[in-house]
Amino acid sequence: MRSLALHAARPKVLLADGSALTASLIVGADGVRSTIRQELFGTVAGRGHAMLADASWRFMAPNPGLDCWTVWAGADGMVLLMPVDEHEVYGWAAITRPRAKNLSRASLIELAKQFPDRVREAVAQGMARPGGLYHSPLEEVRLDRWHDKRVVLIGDAAHATAPVWAEGAALGMEDAIVLGRLLAEGADMPSALAAFEAQRRSRVGHVQAQTDAMSRAAKLPSGLRNLLLPFVGPKKYRQTYGPLMQPV
Repeated sequence: MRSLALHAARPKVLLADGSALTASLIVGADGVRSTIRQELFGTVAGRGHAMLADASWRFMAPNPGLDCWTVWAGADGMVLLMPVDEHEVYGWAAITRPRAKNLSRASLIELAKQFPDRVREAVAQGMARPGGLYHSPLEEVRLDRWHDKRVVLIGDAAHATAPVWAEGAALGMEDAIVLGRLLAEGADMPSALAAFEAQRRSRVGHVQAQTDAMSRAAKLPSGLRNLLLPFVGPKKYRQTYGPLMQPV
């Protein structure tokens, strides 16, 4: 996409090949570095580094025997493993006190050495898969509004968070469901988009607040954090996921 023209009735998108598309509604579902968001609100609107860390790794690996969401935190960083099923886990790791700005695969190996065998095994298996390790800046998006005229942002384009609760894809799909339902009810476009934001703000805000709480906990002195997390962790888990069990 090259540019976006905001018209009250028919917004227009100019594509890189010079062609143009018009529609009654344009939905920006193009991620944390959304071009639609830049066109709508400005180049750097809402986007910034996550409180937790500057960068992180994500990977899939064979399940090393976990049956629930589990996080390990050390002096330099943390590793989260979440079972997808009995055979595979989603893994996420971040160095919360990086020693260098450009973090290498060796940095992840060093981080994993702080943790039990199952963590080291999962990290090693994830790194061994061709193309299976995804390393990227850790960015978040916080915006005062998600729409203007007949253009609306959903998912990470509107509200990306650090993936400590693994809710990014879920929130994006929920956005699409709620937006589609409101449009199908036949309300006029401004009313439908305003209702969409009103309905989604609370749930998204809940995930953002719980992400911030985990980020602050990860940056506590390691002795204090290790003392508190065995008691606070289970409570925080219930506080986070309990409301998300309610249908959208």
